[in-house]
This record gives sequence, C-alpha cells and structure tokens, in this order.
Amino acid sequence: MPVETHVPICIKALTFDRSLPKRAGDEIVFAILFQPRYLASNSTHDEALHVVRDLGIDDINGIPVRYVSIPVSDEADIERAVLDSEADILYVAPLRAVSLDAITRVSREHDVMTCSGVDGYGEAGLTLTVAARAEKPEIVINYTAMTEEGVDFTAQLLGYARVLNYREAGANATGAGRRAR
Repeated sequence: MPVETHVPICIKALTFDRSLPKRAGDEIVFAILFQPRYLASNSTHDEALHVVRDLGIDDINGIPVRYVSIPVSDEADIERAVLDSEADILYVAPLRAVSLDAITRVSREHDVMTCSGVDGYGEAGLTLTVAARAEKPEIVINYTAMTEEGVDFTAQLLGYARVLNYREAGANATGAGRRAR
C-alpha cells in the first residue's frame, strides 16, 4: 500500500481514539521511526514527511500535532529515541535488523500508539496497520496491542477494521469486528 494512502488513514484513525487527549496532553507528537541506512525505511520516512506536509494537518480533534523523525540504527537506540521525542504516536517504517518486540516493549510501557503501512506488522504486535486487500486499503487493528498501548478506539472504527486478537467473554476467537477473519 503506498505511503500516500496509509499515512492519511493512520492519521484519520487517531480521531477515533478516545484516549488520545489524555495520553497526549497539550500536543500530539507523531513520530516516524525509521532506519536511515536501510533504503526502504529511509524512502518511506521521506515519503511520509512529504505526505504529512502536503496534508497540512496541524491538529487532531483540536489538539496541535507536531511531526518528528526518529532515526534508529539498532534496538539499543529505540527506547532513548522514543522517550527523547516525546512521541504519542509511533509510525513504524519498514525495518531490518531491528526487532518489533523492542519497539512494542517501549510503546506498551509508555502508552505510545504504534501504526504502520507494512503488511504483517499488525500480526507482529503493532496496534494499527494499513494493509492491501483486493487492491484497496484495509485497516487492521491488533486489539491486544491497542489495549496494552492505552489506546481506546471507538466501536465505529473497530467495526470497520479487521480486528486481530480480540477475546470476548471467554471466547477463543482470534478475530472480531465486522470483517473478522
């Protein structure tokens, strides 16, 4: 899915997060985590910056938004870089030689919502990803990640998305939502 498709969807999804004002406070920091020496990651970062500039979104639900870049070279950089950036939202570009577990450990410990346009990152533990399904964008929400990152998406968004890892009243389902798989 192209960056110019999934970045706006990630940003729009934030308007459905009831916990965002509490988590973000006076300013939402949307951070783009990427590896400068990995071409796919660096290109995605550059495209994402271009897209957010073109969108001109400077507030979400009345809260000002600041966009920042988080370059990382390895897992040791992640926690310090995320904390230094004061990120509320962590957009994860394609990564190589950096474990998503290291990212989700930090995001869950510090209530930072994760999102990405990389197909499969939702199954790997990021809260929101935008995947391609029949050449159309599909929002994928990892319910476990969502709750562990302190995110509270509305039923409206959850009903529209494909929801992974949803457990309801002891059910053993691995998917829920209108289009559960």
